[in-house]
Amino acid sequence: MKSEKKVSYYMSLPYNYIIQQITDESGSYYYAHVLELDGCQSTGESFEEAYNNLKEAMKGWIQTKIEARI
Repeated sequence: MKSEKKVSYYMSLPYNYIIQQITDESGSYYYAHVLELDGCQSTGESFEEAYNNLKEAMKGWIQTKIEARI
């Protein structure tokens, strides 16, 4: 329970999101990442899906760092 409060706290902080449309050999999709969270990234078929997937990835990224005490 305590770590959930910490995750909520870190999720409420301001972050810089980069979401860009990519077209390559695998097709067209949106790539999203958080500048402040190294390696925290996601993709989606639409801008909204990429953003929502990124928010879920952020929760997992933050939870992992809290559990590892990093």
